[in-house]
Amino acid sequence: MDAAYNRLDPAALTLYAELLGQLLAAQGEAAAAPAPGTLVSKQVKGSTYWYVQYAALGARRQVYLGPDSPDLRAQMAALEATWADLREDAEARGTLVSMLLAAGLPAPDGAALRVLEVLAQRGVFRAGGVLVGSHAFAAYGPMLGVQWSAAWQTADVDIASAPDIRIAVEADADLPAALVEANPRFLP
Repeated sequence: MDAAYNRLDPAALTLYAELLGQLLAAQGEAAAAPAPGTLVSKQVKGSTYWYVQYAALGARRQVYLGPDSPDLRAQMAALEATWADLREDAEARGTLVSMLLAAGLPAPDGAALRVLEVLAQRGVFRAGGVLVGSHAFAAYGPMLGVQWSAAWQTADVDIASAPDIRIAVEADADLPAALVEANPRFLP
C-alpha cells in the first residue's frame, strides 16, 4: 500500500511559497485595474468615446472610460502599462506553476479546473462559496509541506456555502448558471 503522503522537496516548498505570495499580490492588483482588454473608441455625433473591451465567460464586454481628452489618453497609456505588467506577472506565475508540476505537485484535471475557473469568475467564492472535498484537501498538501497519495483524489468539485456569513461581497452569484456555463452537461 502506498504511503498516505510524501514530504515535498524544500525547493518545491520554496517555489510554492513564492507562487502563493505572487497570487495574493496579484489578487489586489487585479482588483485595482479594469480587466485586461483592448482600448476601443466609438464615434457618436462627431465625438470620440473610449471603452475597455474584454472577453469574460465567453461574452464580449465593454466598460465606458469617457470622452476623448488628453487626460483620458494619459490614463489609458498608464492602463496599458499596468496591463503589460499584469501579463508579465502572469507569465512568471505560469513558469512557477510549470516548475511545481514538474516537481510532482498535483493539479486538478482540465474539467475540474474549468469548473473552478468559471465559479471564481462568476463570484461564487466571493459570495461565500467554499471549496471543500478532495480538491480542497489536495490544496492543503503544499501548505503542509506534503503531497497526498493519488488515492485521495476524486473527480468531482465540491462547494459549500455559509450564506449567513457574507460581509461586503456580491451576493448575486448564480451557481447553477455558472455550472452550466462551465460544462453544458450540468443540469440546473
